[in-house]
Amino acid sequence: MMAAAPPAGAAAALRGRAERPDYRPLLARLDVPALVLAGTADPWSTKAVTDEIAASLRRPELVVIDGVGHLPNLEAETEFNDTLLAFLRAHAPAP
Repeated sequence: MMAAAPPAGAAAALRGRAERPDYRPLLARLDVPALVLAGTADPWSTKAVTDEIAASLRRPELVVIDGVGHLPNLEAETEFNDTLLAFLRAHAPAP
């Protein structure tokens, strides 16, 4: 996707990513269930990155989908949707 992007657009996206604040310290303040869903074939959100995010949360639920890259909602739509729905059902407030 990035290889097909116009150079100016790709450069702007990378500058924006480089200049964004580090939100990891804020994750520890969240006291809610948090779904961390990643793919084993993601070149950017590696296992180390995913583990760091999960370790920063108080109540993480980590799900890793084998063979999926950076867009699990598109690459493994059914498994992603099933996982997300199960998470939401498990944590929905009682009526």
